[in-house]
Order: sequence, then structure tokens, then C-alpha cells
Amino acid sequence: TNVNPVRLRSANGIRSSPWKSPSNTFTFPTQSQPVTSVTDNFFDPSEVFNSFPHIYSFAGSDPDPAFSSLDEKNTKVRENNENDLNFDEETKIGCDDQCDDQGCFGKGPTKCIACRYKRMDSEQGECKPCHEACETCTGPDQKSCLACAPGHVRVVDLDICLQQCPEGYFEHFADRTCIPCQRNCAGCQDRPDHCTSCDHHLLLYQNKCLASCPTNTFETDDYRCAPCHESCETCTGSNSSQCIRCPSDRFWYAGRCIGECPAHHFADYNQRECIECPPGCSECNASTCISCLDDWKVNIKGRCQTQTSDKCDV
Repeated sequence: TNVNPVRLRSANGIRSSPWKSPSNTFTFPTQSQPVTSVTDNFFDPSEVFNSFPHIYSFAGSDPDPAFSSLDEKNTKVRENNENDLNFDEETKIGCDDQCDDQGCFGKGPTKCIACRYKRMDSEQGECKPCHEACETCTGPDQKSCLACAPGHVRVVDLDICLQQCPEGYFEHFADRTCIPCQRNCAGCQDRPDHCTSCDHHLLLYQNKCLASCPTNTFETDDYRCAPCHESCETCTGSNSSQCIRCPSDRFWYAGRCIGECPAHHFADYNQRECIECPPGCSECNASTCISCLDDWKVNIKGRCQTQTSDKCDV
């Protein structure tokens, strides 16, 4: 054919072959010749090249990012920024202090692979500090701890971390947890039912909380049940002279529980106490005088009266 199949636009807008006219001749300049300008009909390949979109990024003051589309999505792979070179892949160099040992994808707390003792903000993808009581967490307060910070314990039923167990809990040292005491215990030790103090109005006895002290004990000023003296059944204190009621083999006399009543007294088995005999009796029982003192005699009613008395028997 006489026409070049590749038709290109010339400078004056007419499509024609640059080799069509024999008058359109051109020779490369020699070293001694100046570079002559081309004619209007000459085809300049650089103009065509520059008219295409940039498909490569060149380093410079205004770099362009490169994109990949293997998954049919424009995914930013690399940005030519000399301040952020080599940070599009996992690294352990130059990571933010809030990143853990797994490393990061770049600088700053938003580039961490995982947080070091911090929480990850789900909206911004940024590692943020936990509450000071937390080692790891899901939120900013002490109720969001996943693990407690060193020197802190977890209150299991409240799910919070504290520096020490609150009142009504005991510390389980093996796993650094606070276990609640059983009901009515204000404090406990080693296990929930081993009470060390009781709720208001209750009394502590043998690590149990009771409404009243059992037999052979008395209530102390600090709401505990302390043992009575061994001779007492009930008492107001620990001394032998502070008995209130005596056991079945003893009798109360002047605040004490004794095994045998003294002279001029008889034993009342119902009340468990020693009762003084009527005047003039040296020995008696609950109803009569058995013997009288000197110069006294027993009358017909079983009472003692003086021998010189001229009164009628009464």
C-alpha cells in the first residue's frame, strides 16, 4: 500500500504519514552541526509517550503511590516516602513502645500487631493505656481487665482488680484472687467458712458467726464468745468468781460454783445454788432445821428457837 497503516496526528491536526512526502527529509546532525528543528509534519515519539498515564512512580518531591489489583480491588502496597521506608511489612525495629514483641507494620500506636499491656481501640485501631490496675484489658476502666497488673488481685465476683482484697473476702495467694466469705462473715481466712469477724449483731465463736454465745462461754467487748472458767456453766467473765449458773454437779455460792455447800446452807438442786439456813440453824434442808446452834432448840415445827424464849412456837 502507498499509505502507512499507522496514522498519527501531526502538529497541525492532520492525520498523515510522516514519510508520505519526499520533501520531508531528515538527517541526524553531526557533532559540528547544530540540532535543527523538525518540520511540522515530523512525528515526535516523546509527545506520544508523555500523553500516556503514568504507570510507574518516580521518587521526587510529590511521589505517587503504586496500587495492586490482583483481587480486583485497588490495594495500596507501597508509598514512596523516605520517612516511612520499609514499614509496609512486619518489623520489630522502630515500633511504638505500646506494641508488644510481635512487632508492627509502621510507626505509631496504630501500627501495632498487638498491644503491650494496653487495650486496642476498636474504632481507631490504636493501642491505648489500660487502667493502672490492669495488665491487659478490653476497656479503659478497672472493670475491663483481662489480667491484673503486678501487685493487684482480682475480686472474682465483682470482676475488678484491686491492690488488696476488700472486707468480706480472703486472698487466694496461688492465683491472686479475692474469694468472698460465706454469709454473715465480715472477714475470713484461708477459706470462705473460716470467719475472723462477723456482721453486726452476730458473735464470733470458733470461726463461726452465731446469734448468741453457747454454753460455757460469755460475750466479750469485741463481739466474741470466750470460754468461762471450767467450774461455770454460764458466766460473765473468765474467772471462777464470775459464774452465773453451775453445771449439774456444782452449786452456785457467792459467784462461784462449788461442789458442796458451806455450813449453815443447804443445796437447792433445782436452782443449782446454796441457800442459807434460817437463823439459829446449824444444819437444814429446804423445809426444816435439822440441828440448831448452841442455846437454840428445835421446836415442834422444825424451826430453831432460843431455849430462854417464852414465846409460843411459831
